[in-house]
Amino acid sequence: MKKITTWLAIFGLVFASLPVTALAVDGSQASDDAQGYIVVLKDNNANEQEESNAVSSRHKFASVEQVYGKVFKGFAGRMSKRRLAELRNDPKVAYVVEDGEVHIQAKSGGANILSQVLPTGINRVDAELNS
Repeated sequence: MKKITTWLAIFGLVFASLPVTALAVDGSQASDDAQGYIVVLKDNNANEQEESNAVSSRHKFASVEQVYGKVFKGFAGRMSKRRLAELRNDPKVAYVVEDGEVHIQAKSGGANILSQVLPTGINRVDAELNS
């Protein structure tokens, strides 16, 4: 569970730093039960834009919101949960995860807080106060 949380945190940080690229996908495939997924393609795929278009239309994605090509090849989009097993068995897909928000938080007395611990040497010379 900790390994999954770590990977989700890493992906969240990577996704927040990437530019948004929209794909034109037929909106007629929209479904009431559409959910967000991040699809990671296998590295042997030549062009992430073309492969993302092909995979998303083959599996009838309602929309594709972002295409990734720097850290990994893949895309984020919305599709029906009923088609998820078929997507995971696609030979061009490495894996699929549900899209969502990721937060980095520490617990203190039962309350979630954002925290950072300064190393002793930095704190001793008050380096955080100097800019």
